[in-house]
Amino acid sequence: MSDFKIKYKKITQIIRKGQTFLIVVHEDPDGDAIGSAYGLASILKKKGNTAVIGLNQALPGRYEFLNIDDSIKVTTHDKINVNRFDAIFTLDVSREKRLKNYEDIVLKSPKDRPVINIDHHPDNQNFGQINVVDPTASSTSQIILELFGIRALDYNAAFSLYAGLVYDTGSFRHGNNLKRVHEAAALCLNFDLDSNYIYDNFFSIQSEGSLKLFAKAVNRLNLIEKSQVAYMSITSEDYKELKLDEEASGGFINKVSMVEDASVIMFFNEFEKNEVKISFRSNRGFNVSEFAQKFGGGGHVKASGCFMEGLLEKVMDKVIKSLKIAMGL
Repeated sequence: MSDFKIKYKKITQIIRKGQTFLIVVHEDPDGDAIGSAYGLASILKKKGNTAVIGLNQALPGRYEFLNIDDSIKVTTHDKINVNRFDAIFTLDVSREKRLKNYEDIVLKSPKDRPVINIDHHPDNQNFGQINVVDPTASSTSQIILELFGIRALDYNAAFSLYAGLVYDTGSFRHGNNLKRVHEAAALCLNFDLDSNYIYDNFFSIQSEGSLKLFAKAVNRLNLIEKSQVAYMSITSEDYKELKLDEEASGGFINKVSMVEDASVIMFFNEFEKNEVKISFRSNRGFNVSEFAQKFGGGGHVKASGCFMEGLLEKVMDKVIKSLKIAMGL
């Protein structure tokens, strides 16, 4: 029996014995984190269990379209009584600190409340009692589909997990094994999903304010080292001027990730003064996950990120200089 099947058997035994489960995703969740959480919650509900999704903040508005089942509770850490749960699933969480407000809840969970860690990041720290970590998978949603199979799905689970696949592959434009990705997606398409609706909500629909903010970012687009590196930025003053929250910049990095000739693209996002979120994308083999780890971040070979404190200009200067050295420019 393969290691994957052994872990699946252990997970199904935990589900059969339990009744109520907590599902936790990483801070600042993306479409795969939210999609996999709703997908797993729907699978557990179909099995007769109850699942609660724990977030570090309210559900981001851009992902509200994934909430198609009001019976699945979404809450924050301060409203959770952890003692009521039989097990904890962590989804798409590579490192312990990315659990943020749930770190103690997860790491101090007793053996009779097992932690099941499901993730696809190569830098996962394997902090669960059961770790289903597959860096060759495109997304956590894909792992859940491969783990539970089509019989575990209903429309809601298929919708959410398909959305997670779409998000983390950039609508099937990238991934470690696109054949395998499409096979997972095919499980979901046995249900009558509106794939255009999912794509539009992730990548097409933008508010007027978001478009104006993106225009500011593009106006600061810089190409250096013979266009091998591209970067852009947004300041906290931009957000204040347009009266927008951080959600308005969601997906900006993906819109410029195909700049001609650029090997690495960076987006410096200062929502709060002296707090900078940096997103990295790679088009030609440079490992941005390893690079992000230099600054306490991480992610994937082609997509990663980190947080840094300090003046935006100084942060940008430090990261750009470090990137030039890492790329041998």
